[in-house]
This record gives sequence, C-alpha cells and structure tokens, in this order.
Amino acid sequence: MLKRILVLSMMIISMPSFATDVTGGETCDTNVLNTDTGPVNLRAEFEPETIDLRWYNSNTLLDTTSTNSNTCTYDTAINLPANPTKPGYKFKGWKIRPEYDFATFDVTINGNHRYGRGVDTTNNIDRCYYEGNLITCNTDFTDLNRYEWKALFSYGTVYGESMCSSVSGIYRKPGNPINDGGQYCWCRATGFRDNEDVIYSPTASLSWIFSIDWESASVCTDSCAARCAVRTQLGQIDRVAIYGQHIN
Repeated sequence: MLKRILVLSMMIISMPSFATDVTGGETCDTNVLNTDTGPVNLRAEFEPETIDLRWYNSNTLLDTTSTNSNTCTYDTAINLPANPTKPGYKFKGWKIRPEYDFATFDVTINGNHRYGRGVDTTNNIDRCYYEGNLITCNTDFTDLNRYEWKALFSYGTVYGESMCSSVSGIYRKPGNPINDGGQYCWCRATGFRDNEDVIYSPTASLSWIFSIDWESASVCTDSCAARCAVRTQLGQIDRVAIYGQHIN
C-alpha cells in the first residue's frame, strides 16, 4: 500500500502546468514557459476590436448613445439606427465618410460666404439666410437640413449644426446643451468639403460651443444657424473654438 501511494504522489508532481498568457514583459524561464530547454510552441490569441461609430443625417450628427448603434464589434453585424428622413428625398442607405483633422485649419483665414437654415416653428416654415439676409430657400441650401449652416472658405466649405437649448453657457466655450428648443444658441462643426467635393467628418466629434442668448426660443430656432455661420466665417476666435483647436 505504501508503495502505491508514493508512485501516485510522484505522478501528480510530474504533471506539467501551462501558462495561458505570455507578454513582452515576461521572463524567459521555466515559470513562464514550463521548460528550461524548449522547444516551446506559442499560439497567437486575438479578440475583436470594438469600433466607435458616428452617424450623420446630412451634416447633423445623430445621437445614438441610447442604442447600441454607436459601436460595433469587428466581424459581427452592425446595428443600424433608424433611417433618417429629409423632405422631398428618399433614403438610399449609408455611405462611409472619410475624416479630416479640423485642428489643421488656418484660423486666420476668413470665409467668403455663409448660409444658415433655421425654422419658423410657429408656421413650420424654413428660414434661409445668406450673408445674414433672409431669402427664399434655393438650391444653395439643398445640402443643408434645418438648423444646419455652412461657411465657404478658399480651402473649402465648413459645415455645422446649431442647437437651441434651455442650457446656457460661456461665450465661445464648450458645453453640454440639451436639445429642447430653448433660447440659448449653440454651434458645432460637423463636416468639411474640400475643393474636390470630397466630404469629410472631423477626426473626433467636436464640442458644442456657446454662441448667444437670443432671449426668445422662437428667435433662436429662426436665427441660430445663421449666427453660427457668421461667427465661423468672420470670427477668428470663434473658429479656434468651433474647430476644436482649444478647449479652455
């Protein structure tokens, strides 16, 4: 009986154990590789990346934080958000947008023209502004949804969106407004079209920048987009903030 117990004990001691993870900081020794002579066979292990997603309806960044549409796991299906709508148009699907680093824009250059598209919420009528003048919404505004704006520069066109919120802020500073149709006007850059007509998104989602207290919600929804356009076109300090070239 004693002999059998000793043999069993030796068999247990001699059974190998295997490391499951080897990193660059490991030491080449028996504790890690379970041998001091080799050879040792190592197998690469992978796990799928989680990819952040941003969805745009024209130049409006859609809020998908409440759904799982804002990320996807590599090699698995993408959960799409609800199809956006645009009056007079049919939704055809989603298209990948390349990115552009807005921090590289020369903020000393003023723009040449500006456009803003607001809304008369009382009558549900679009209000289109060109160079600050209210005009008929023509083909120059086709690429703008309600509450969007654009400023034309020598190097291309900067697009953005506006928001009227009950949340106030500090002029030209980033903040976290809520989209509830208040009197406080906020601006955010969301796209860039170069002179080759390629449309880009910012490399990172840019912050909302506080612009003005219109003192009336109805005036804000009418004029906030036009305000964002003029400050981007003509205000160097505003461009620094809107392009995300500083956050303080």
